[in-house]
Amino acid sequence: AANRAFETAIKAFHDTFYERAEAQFAEFRQKFPASPRLPEAILLQAQARLELSNYAGAIELLSTHQSAAGTNADQYQFWLAEAHSRKGDWRAATDAYAKLGKEFPASSRRLEAVIGEAAARAVLARTDPAEWPRVIALLQETNSVFQSAARTNAASEWVTHGSLLRGEALLETKE
Repeated sequence: AANRAFETAIKAFHDTFYERAEAQFAEFRQKFPASPRLPEAILLQAQARLELSNYAGAIELLSTHQSAAGTNADQYQFWLAEAHSRKGDWRAATDAYAKLGKEFPASSRRLEAVIGEAAARAVLARTDPAEWPRVIALLQETNSVFQSAARTNAASEWVTHGSLLRGEALLETKE
């Protein structure tokens, strides 16, 4: 029954029926609190909330259950940062993206987190120019996550986005 309920919810999510998916994952959480798939259900419920522009709800869900995320802990942190970013809370987004890099150095989301942090800092830099050097540092240091990706996967959309952000930061600081 638990597997069937989970698969039904995940199908709704993949079919972009986010309201239905959010409700079904919530129901799954209530009916099957001991399921080994609970951390994944919470993560997907939060992502459905993000798609529905319920940023505060996604933040609350991920924050509340982060300690039980298990092997999904880096994903929880990434989507928490994304929720702050989509909400427009740039300071919280920079902190959450940076935390992913520090606490989960092997995460598959690390490059996205670096670009997310740089983008959030670039927004902050429009009112606080002291953020520009931090954007440059994230994207220009020789052994940084970004520079490693640029050397090994220059065609990546994340590398392109990071290169544009770096260029903007260099222009703004007249370097």
